[in-house]
Amino acid sequence: VQKAKEALSKGFGKAEGAARIHRYILERLYTFEWPAPKPAQDYIDAVLAGPHLYTTAGGSLYCFQKKNGKILWEQDLEAAELSQPGLYEDKLVTVAAKGKAFFLNRLNGDILHSWYVRGGSYSDPVLDGRRIYILSNAARLYAFEFRQSP
Repeated sequence: VQKAKEALSKGFGKAEGAARIHRYILERLYTFEWPAPKPAQDYIDAVLAGPHLYTTAGGSLYCFQKKNGKILWEQDLEAAELSQPGLYEDKLVTVAAKGKAFFLNRLNGDILHSWYVRGGSYSDPVLDGRRIYILSNAARLYAFEFRQSP
């Protein structure tokens, strides 16, 4: 950060890995490329939860450590075009365009359950408290609710 501040104060405008935005200095912490198997149009928005960042690409769900970009786990769901993951406590949900909703443990990526969604879905799951809503491509609205097991 000090090098970036010095470069900016000398009038260079921007320094390696830093830029001036009004009165702030924006420093790039890292850029991490991982060997995802699909082209860029298959990447979905990331979701942040505590020290982790989750995203889907190429039919897989990834968990990154947000402080350094290290991959903590990858779960191959064998489903092209996955939605942005939704979060509920220690669970993740993502929906495949071709027909399945996947519920996973967000700490280790284990699949807890999968559910057939008629027509698949191109929309992201919507979470409201303990409820998850999924709009399918077959004009169906699915609603799930997390409850404690007896």
